Amino acid sequence: MKPGESMRKKYPNLIPNSERSPEKLRKIGRKGGIKSGEARRKKRDQEKMAKMLLQMLRESPEAKENIEELKRIFGK
Repeated sequence: MKPGESMRKKYPNLIPNSERSPEKLRKIGRKGGIKSGEARRKKRDQEKMAKMLLQMLRESPEAKENIEELKRIFGK
């Protein structure tokens, strides 16, 4: 942004919150809260899936052999 150039001039489609009605701010906040919940649930589900896959790998005989091999290589 050039010195002296306002944000409003550079981005004419953006409306500052101070110029929005309380109803509009509430609506925008509600949408944000809903999306935030969706993102948290998605992250939670991905973590559950990763834990399930890791557990499955730990229980497989091939994985146990690989883990033992890594322990021998790295000395742990």
